[in-house]
Amino acid sequence: MKKLCLLFFLFPNLLFAAREDILGKWISSKHKDGNQIIIEIREKEDGKFYGTMIGQTIPLYQDGEFQGQEKMDLKNPDESLRKRKLVGLEMLYSLTYQEDANRYRDGRVYVPGMGKTLYASVQIEKDVMKIKGSFDKSGIIGKTQIWNRYEK
Repeated sequence: MKKLCLLFFLFPNLLFAAREDILGKWISSKHKDGNQIIIEIREKEDGKFYGTMIGQTIPLYQDGEFQGQEKMDLKNPDESLRKRKLVGLEMLYSLTYQEDANRYRDGRVYVPGMGKTLYASVQIEKDVMKIKGSFDKSGIIGKTQIWNRYEK
């Protein structure tokens, strides 16, 4: 028991490592068009976790009416927000770490391609983030995406 107490005294970050595993930059799996989204997740003063889109692998429209322009929030249900740029958009918010389940819950995720805000939960396994967006709070009707830690 003394050895265990000494271990936590010398390395206190072992107690909190799982909570902070979500922090940093993450890149999504490829979408149909080959684009990947890069977000940075941080903890705010309220103790919850938030993710802001900081980049995309294909940041400009490749064709159509907006060819050559930065991608925008065109499917937002609020017409006044449809021309805002996606980079800089807070798209993951209010995630709470649940220590007993070693996951993040009770958050929301905005999905620009749908123009919808869904319930969100996240589980981290080393450098892999499984993020589930669902229409219902219990997470039954939804989809899980795999994101990887981004090192650039």
